[in-house]
This record gives sequence, structure tokens and C-alpha cells, in this order.
Amino acid sequence: MEMPENTLSSPKRQVWNAGRTVGAKRALKPKQIWEIRFYLN
Repeated sequence: MEMPENTLSSPKRQVWNAGRTVGAKRALKPKQIWEIRFYLN
């Protein structure tokens, strides 16, 4: 039986997002929105 060419066989490489939280971020607070608006102006 032949090995497919697209198999992942590199155990040395670490995952780029190891230990990071994944998923949606929390919504911005109104104060944070005004700070961003002020900074952009």
C-alpha cells in the first residue's frame, strides 16, 4: 500500500496557536469605542 503525498509527517513543527484561546472575542465596551474614535481623529 502506498503512502499518500499529502500526509502530515512533520512532528518537529509546533502548532502556531498552542496555548492560545480560540473563538470569538468579547465585545468592546462603549468607553473603548470612544477611545478608538478619539485616537483615529
